[in-house]
Order: sequence, then C-alpha cells, then structure tokens
Amino acid sequence: QGPIRELFKHPQVVALKHTNTNMYELERVLAHNPDLIALNGYDEAFLSGLSMGATGMIGSTVNFMAKKFIALREAFRTGKNEEALRLQREANEIIETMVEVGVFNAVKYALTLRGIDCGTCRSPFKPLTENGKDQVRAVLNKCLGEAL
Repeated sequence: QGPIRELFKHPQVVALKHTNTNMYELERVLAHNPDLIALNGYDEAFLSGLSMGATGMIGSTVNFMAKKFIALREAFRTGKNEEALRLQREANEIIETMVEVGVFNAVKYALTLRGIDCGTCRSPFKPLTENGKDQVRAVLNKCLGEAL
C-alpha cells in the first residue's frame, strides 16, 4: 500500500486504469487521491466501478457496444439506477457468451460483423467455431437489437 500511495502522489500521475474486481481498492485509492482520474478496466464491472468513483472505462467490448456503455454511464449519472443495472446486465449477457466461446476472437468477430474486419487472434488462441459465431451473432441481435 505504501509505495502505491506514493506513486499516486507524483504530479505526473494523473489517472489510473483499474482492472480489478476489488471495488473497495478502487474506492480507497480515490479516497486518498481525490484528483486522480479513474478508468474502469473490466467491462462486466463498469457499473460497479462508476459507483466507486470511476469516470469512464477502457475495455474490449466497448469497441463494438460503446452506445450501451455511454447510456449506462448516463443512466448512472442521472440516478436512473434500474436502467443502469439493466444496461449492465445486457452487456454482461453478451460478455458471458463471448467468454464461453473465446472473448478475444469473439470481439474481433463482433467488429467484423460491424464492417471492421479484424481477422482472428494468433496462436495460442483458437479461432471461433461456426457454432461460436452463431452464438455471438445471436446474443448481439438479442441484446443490441441489431440484425447482424
């Protein structure tokens, strides 16, 4: 804790990407460093990060569903907690499917469906199966309301 606290006091350290599900840790860092900008790292915990003081996020799935995460942040900021939770649950349904089939190739496939061909991941990541592609397409259609 000591060296980390000292690091955040350095004048050139202005932001933190918190890629951890320990939200207590995020809250404590911000409590001791109120001027620090905190960005959440896990897409599936964005709402939790916002509740502990994060102001934005850096994640993988945000690349193809930014509108959902922007709406989630706005719902949180305006006190529409049920709406924010609904949006986080929809994002998490997509994320859950992607984790099951292979998250990195699933993200690349989602972007390809949007017209941005990202190819596939290199070894040791396994390419998506046709069934995996079908699962990704189905969950995106369901949760994003887009025909892909």
